Amino acid sequence: MTRGQLVAVVLILAAGAWLASRIANLAPSASSPTPAAHAQHEGEEVHEEGAAISDAALALAGVELATAGAGVVRVTLPLNGQVVPNQERVAHVSPRFPGMIQEARKRLGERVEKGETLAVIQSNDSLAGFALVAPVAGTVIARDALAGEYAAQGQVLYRIADLSSVWIELVVPRGDLEQVAPGRRVALDGGAGIAPREAEIAWVSPLALPETQSALARVEIDNPDGRWRPGLFVVATVVLDEVAAAVAVPLAAIQRMDGGAVVFVRSGERFAPRPVTLGRADGTRVEVLSGLRPGETYAAANSFVVKAELGKATASHDH
Repeated sequence: MTRGQLVAVVLILAAGAWLASRIANLAPSASSPTPAAHAQHEGEEVHEEGAAISDAALALAGVELATAGAGVVRVTLPLNGQVVPNQERVAHVSPRFPGMIQEARKRLGERVEKGETLAVIQSNDSLAGFALVAPVAGTVIARDALAGEYAAQGQVLYRIADLSSVWIELVVPRGDLEQVAPGRRVALDGGAGIAPREAEIAWVSPLALPETQSALARVEIDNPDGRWRPGLFVVATVVLDEVAAAVAVPLAAIQRMDGGAVVFVRSGERFAPRPVTLGRADGTRVEVLSGLRPGETYAAANSFVVKAELGKATASHDH
């Protein structure tokens, strides 16, 4: 063997020894923990789908649970309106004879009884004074009488309304006129201090308002305590249809994840997002066509808290 050949053999043996040592360092030994074993040693756990939330934490966060089941979903139409006097209970009071108004006793907004004197007028013919009396009991809603002024025969000096019954006039846009008809149920919200009411539409005007391209629908309600004051605005919800749903949930139970609707279903203490297909909805409830079975427990109120906890659990698992 020549000197050059000997050198080549030595170099080959040295390279082989170096490669063997590198392979040995890369292979796990029996005494070296695997990554999985290392994770167990550090106390980490594999996260299942969902987030575990105890009953105490749910109560503290205000999350309410419910059992999935059947319900009625109302298909509705929102309308705006205003309280007005019941025109069938409004008296227009005018003098029988022309003359000078000597006294105008009753003021705007004042309550009067039937037969009570509203004003005293001096007749042009006899120069004697005669009383203008209230033909009905009610509230003075308009007055056109001032002492010292002349009152013509038949001139309306007072309008008196019995406000124990009032009308709610609803503005129906042109595009919704075919859906609104007498007899339909309507929920009325008069705002703060007034208890909501349900009634029926009594009349829909055959004429349209050219300025707004809409028509008026009328609802008549009792007003014994006077809280439905003429002039107040009202929000009305007309019931167009009622759907009997096999499963219906509150709107607050629905959250959006990955572009779709989900409900958070609970099993034990763990919540998991369940994709659902939704049907018809009203202002409070929505029909669930698929994804949630009757009898399952889900987050019905403050479900956004569950969504936030799920997000934190997912972030912790990713890290």
